[in-house]
Amino acid sequence: MPKKIKFIFVGKLKLKFWKDAEAYYLTRLKRYFDIQKIVVKDASGSLSIKDRIEKEGENILKKIDSKDFVITLDEKGELLTSMAFAKKLTKWMELPTKKPCFVIGGAYGVCEKVKYRSNYLFSLSSLTFTHELARAVLLEQVYRAYQIKIGSPYHH
Repeated sequence: MPKKIKFIFVGKLKLKFWKDAEAYYLTRLKRYFDIQKIVVKDASGSLSIKDRIEKEGENILKKIDSKDFVITLDEKGELLTSMAFAKKLTKWMELPTKKPCFVIGGAYGVCEKVKYRSNYLFSLSSLTFTHELARAVLLEQVYRAYQIKIGSPYHH
């Protein structure tokens, strides 16, 4: 039985190229993993940024369960090379009663409650990405990490 990986994302992808990038890497990942993708609704644009982050955070927390090992993308999270990320992902996949659960917040990030619930804060880069781009990069890096683990020539 394939190992499970969960992704929680805020907001639907609107542009075709982001949808295509996500579909491409999800299709590749589904060869190896049972993928659960959850998309929570963006909070209303009429709310203040603080209230938006809090509302989205509440929706994220509702989708996290006790078996999730939560890895949240955050600009202050740990920066890793692809090789180091592959080692961490392998370790997370081997947790006997947990499954990796990656979280990407909305346009303004995630609230402190989500960070507090997280087991690990991870940064993709010192650069700032749109949450749509971060989603595509995360999926590619999870795929790359597994290819590193199995010794595929994908990572060279």
